[in-house]
Amino acid sequence: MAEVACLRDIQPLTGRLVPLPTVQEVHPFHEEGEESMLVFLVGKLLDAKFPRDPSLNLAFLRRFAKPEHLPDHLKREQEADVASEQGASPAKSIYILISPPLPDRLELESLLGPYAPTPSGTTTEAVSSEGTRTLSSTVRLQSTKIPLQPPTSREQAEDWSRKYWPTTYNPAAQPSSHSPSPVTLSRTQSSISPHAGLYLSLAKKLAHESQQSQRGRPVGAVVVDPTLLESNRDDPLSAIVGVAGDSRRYHNPNHVPPGQPTNPSPHSYSPDFEGQPSDHALMRVISLISHKRLAATAAATATSPPTDQPLVPPDPFQPPTPPLSPLESHFFHLDNLASPSGGGYLCTSLDVYITHEPCLCCAMGMLLSRFRTIIVGKRVRGSEFGSLDAEKGYGLHWRRELNWRAIGFEFFEEGEAADEDNGDGEESGHGLHFHP
Repeated sequence: MAEVACLRDIQPLTGRLVPLPTVQEVHPFHEEGEESMLVFLVGKLLDAKFPRDPSLNLAFLRRFAKPEHLPDHLKREQEADVASEQGASPAKSIYILISPPLPDRLELESLLGPYAPTPSGTTTEAVSSEGTRTLSSTVRLQSTKIPLQPPTSREQAEDWSRKYWPTTYNPAAQPSSHSPSPVTLSRTQSSISPHAGLYLSLAKKLAHESQQSQRGRPVGAVVVDPTLLESNRDDPLSAIVGVAGDSRRYHNPNHVPPGQPTNPSPHSYSPDFEGQPSDHALMRVISLISHKRLAATAAATATSPPTDQPLVPPDPFQPPTPPLSPLESHFFHLDNLASPSGGGYLCTSLDVYITHEPCLCCAMGMLLSRFRTIIVGKRVRGSEFGSLDAEKGYGLHWRRELNWRAIGFEFFEEGEAADEDNGDGEESGHGLHFHP
């Protein structure tokens, strides 16, 4: 690392990592299905006659419920039934869910009628969501909706218990599409915590370099191979496979002296005034990694035995414009980028550290490149266009609808509150959505 003297001056940032919530955790999503509910329980008899669908895992729903534990709408129906019995002593009952596919109601009545309790020897009526009708048995059927996916929080389980059916919450049973498993999240956070401050400090140096040279906004990105870091923890810089600063202002034909505003008006923003998202720090570092992979492939082809196929000329593998800074060039020319195991995508299993929350385009580029983890230094909260904001924005790092998910973390420097809006506004924002 002696080639770049400034690397020796990098002081790691002191702070802590906080996992970014996912969309499913902030805005829980659930599917609904129809259930029948009985005022009597004969579990084994029901399972033998009407086997439950093994493809539906409804273990988070209590199969049996006492009247006092019913959801509000069913409890009101049950209380109305008791009041309509005109002074008869109410029977002791317990409720049971019948799993879909729902059997024929007449078959249920015929099966359970002999076992149904009666208040003081009288008969009762069956009440359903469609209306009330008299039965020859004392079986009462009611309908309710139930969620087909487990709750993602204790609060949601309590809400569902009031609205649908008594529900339990088990953090270990969450679907992998909802959020990273606790084990994966803990293991990943433990592996990146020791050196996250160092890598973000280097990203800030790249950002400062971009700003001082007027090539771009003060945004920087550092990509790390966690496998290399695990094998050589004494030299964390050796695990860096690519770095890049922002260069969106490099193409600005209206160059102005340092200290002067570079936008035509300080109160307006034109997307045509600066470079496109391909000039943003995150997209540039992905591009540099792509060029490194192409260059490695070309070098391997050049040393292999001659074939009938002509060699690819080396020119296409030169880094893209603008010319690389000393820091970018140093890490670009390090021969430390291993091919993803099993083929994989461009950045499979790599970690990216970035000074600011990426724009929507860069966030999708990060997902399509299949990074393992994204660690951001500063976020702009409260924007509906926030790429990683799961509460008001898109939460693109982890969404169940996408075919790849990256674990997200925010780094809070020492002294910063976890709920502080630490965005730097227009001048330091990474993506176009930070501009008014």
